[in-house]
Amino acid sequence: MKYNRYSFWLGLGTGAGLGWTIIQQLWAIRQVASQEVWHTLAIPVNRLKGEAQLLETWETEAYTASRTLEAGIERIIYRPRQPRFQTPILMQHGMWHGAWCWRDVNRELARGGHRVHAVTLTGVGERKHLMSPLITLETHIADVMNAIEAEELDDVVLAVHSYAGMLGTAVADRLPGRLKHLVYVDAVVPMPGESWSSTHASATREARIAAAAREAGEINAGTPLPETENLIEANGRPKWRGTASLTWSLGQFQIGAFARYTGAVDETAFVDADGNPWRVKSQLTGNLYAQVRIKDAGGLGGDMRWRVGVRNITNEKPPLSSEGYLGSLYNPYGRYWYTSVTTEF
Repeated sequence: MKYNRYSFWLGLGTGAGLGWTIIQQLWAIRQVASQEVWHTLAIPVNRLKGEAQLLETWETEAYTASRTLEAGIERIIYRPRQPRFQTPILMQHGMWHGAWCWRDVNRELARGGHRVHAVTLTGVGERKHLMSPLITLETHIADVMNAIEAEELDDVVLAVHSYAGMLGTAVADRLPGRLKHLVYVDAVVPMPGESWSSTHASATREARIAAAAREAGEINAGTPLPETENLIEANGRPKWRGTASLTWSLGQFQIGAFARYTGAVDETAFVDADGNPWRVKSQLTGNLYAQVRIKDAGGLGGDMRWRVGVRNITNEKPPLSSEGYLGSLYNPYGRYWYTSVTTEF
């Protein structure tokens, strides 16, 4: 009986200790698995409680991260970036480069919370190995349309640059329900019936056609072609253009002068019997003015400026061309006087 009594108390104590250990383990597991613990791990940095210390933060295009120290425990919290704007943006480059040209722009747009895509056209950029004489405008239009379809883009903002203005115009016509906006970024805006070369000078078109023909073997490989620098002084593209201005003031009086110089150009579509293009001469014009400032704060005049001037003071005529004169370069007006009065109340 004595042995059994000791055994009873020994077993009871062992069982109680084991039970208490199990209870502690269960409590610890419950605490680790509790919502409060996970919430503490996920709270933003600016809401950390207690003695938490922010060690560093950094960010990538995919996420932002912070490293904190609290109660001797170091935590690294990752937060995925979520687009703030649901409208997708498709960036389309022009000719002779690729989607890489938007790299910096796309990075900044992504940082701002935009969904950004970029397309490289067939035969250029990283797809230059697909270059072929079979590539046409329709090929590149299909590149953009297929990107919209493959990425499942709806209400997309399509931004087009340079040559891609041709593509964006066609895509807007064929997929009107998929585009929210069409943005021309220094791009060609074609009119009905126009082609990519319609906006280029005739000499530029002829040089490109001749280069393509020589590349295709249709003309002799030794045939000389016009070099790019020879096109600078052709058809409305002077080599030199400049302006200068000078203003002198003394009290309420002011005198000003302005000069404009436009260099000579060749009109390649108008040639003489020897095949030499017509030379459109250079032009230098000048303007002068005198101005007086009259302050009459208490009267009706207020702060008034009266100017008298003369434009094209040497009465230069616009140089002759086959169509009379080149309106994109020269002003047809002779010398004339003018006066103006401005006032502020």
